[in-house]
Amino acid sequence: MNAISRYNKPHFPISDPPIVRVEPKNVTVLEGAKILLKCEYESNPSSLLDVTWYRNGAKVDVNTPHYTGGTTDQHSLIILDASGEDMGNYSCVLTNNVGQGTSDGHIEVNVLYPPGPAKLTYSPWRVVKGKSLVLSCSIKERGRPEAHRYRWLRGGRPVSDIVSQNWTIDPVTLDHRTNFSCYGINAGGDGEMAVTSVDVLGIFKYAMNQYSGALYKSQNISLSCTVECAPLCSVQWLKDGQVIDPDKTDRYTVEVRHIAPQVNRNDFEATQSTLHWNMSAWARGVLDRTADTARYTCRSSKNLAGAPVNSTTKGFPMPSYSWRREHPSKAAGKEHGNTSLVLSSSNTLLLGPVQRKDGGDYVCEAYNRHGSVNTTVFLNVMFVPECGIKQSEKDGEQVLICTSHANPNEVSFSWKLKNDNDSLTDEKIWQQGPQSYLRLSTSVDVYRTYLCFANNSVGMSRA
Repeated sequence: MNAISRYNKPHFPISDPPIVRVEPKNVTVLEGAKILLKCEYESNPSSLLDVTWYRNGAKVDVNTPHYTGGTTDQHSLIILDASGEDMGNYSCVLTNNVGQGTSDGHIEVNVLYPPGPAKLTYSPWRVVKGKSLVLSCSIKERGRPEAHRYRWLRGGRPVSDIVSQNWTIDPVTLDHRTNFSCYGINAGGDGEMAVTSVDVLGIFKYAMNQYSGALYKSQNISLSCTVECAPLCSVQWLKDGQVIDPDKTDRYTVEVRHIAPQVNRNDFEATQSTLHWNMSAWARGVLDRTADTARYTCRSSKNLAGAPVNSTTKGFPMPSYSWRREHPSKAAGKEHGNTSLVLSSSNTLLLGPVQRKDGGDYVCEAYNRHGSVNTTVFLNVMFVPECGIKQSEKDGEQVLICTSHANPNEVSFSWKLKNDNDSLTDEKIWQQGPQSYLRLSTSVDVYRTYLCFANNSVGMSRA
């Protein structure tokens, strides 16, 4: 009997723990974004008993509302509303009934977020017109990446050319009396803005005529003083150092006016004080030329910008002066310069080395707001004589005429021959005013050279 038998060998599948990989290798997002971290695996059996995520080695609690996934049903992890606290290296560990598998790498998560709140300070704490001001914007939390740029606003308007932490303003003007704002910026966005208000103080600035006066019988006399100061200050008047109190005298009244700031002119608010004379309180309604000549001062009160300042004027003003040259004719004026040219503006006229052409009349004029007076000074330039000789015929005889030009013109003459070996013989010599005559001798038959000399109180002419 033939028989055939067959045996079926049983099959046993191979079981392995999960082989895990995560992706992407790195991810960078802005704060508030969602982040998907994938965890993929191969295992037998494929069913998982546990899924665990780690950040920087610490277990992630996926059961909070900040996450979804990270479970056996959805092993990838989604981070909701990412923030800086979510940054780090993430890894995934999966478990089946054979064992555990850990991802062979990690995911680097970077979250970009803006800087923290800014703090705005400035110095000095008392800001004064014309001085300098330093604004400083500080940030405790610089964000990611770290913020090193800043945005500035003045009066709510962006200032595009300032991006540094500090802003120096020099000089401070009225336009800087406003709100300033700043905040940090980076790739993650804009930080929280800080705002501060800067009040600019006006240092004392006076506008007052330094010399002022009035006719003694004038019925309308006043002095005005304008003081630029912020905060506004008061103005007090003094006469020869003594305070004028309008409440205690009927001779003066004071009118005060406040002037609003003029931004376009960089002028702060100002106080204008006008001191009026009540002439009805004076004897016969006129000033006393001696007793009422005084030094008047306007003095401001102190404000936060600084100490008070005085400005002084004196009644019956000191005169101004001018010196001019007066020429006897238009031709002379044209030769020596413009007759209206002011030679000096002081009470003294200094001339350099004097020449003959500088002689003449000089007019000194003194003037103030009430009129002018002048006086004329004659400059007499004296000089030694200058002589000129010419030959002429007089009464049928040959004569030499020596003419002198001198100042003073009272001169005396002398004649001589150039050759010292020769001497005058029977030549007749006589003088008429500034001229000297020499009649040539008919007995002389040789060539001679005659010299003439004139002498005055300054000296003798040269040959």
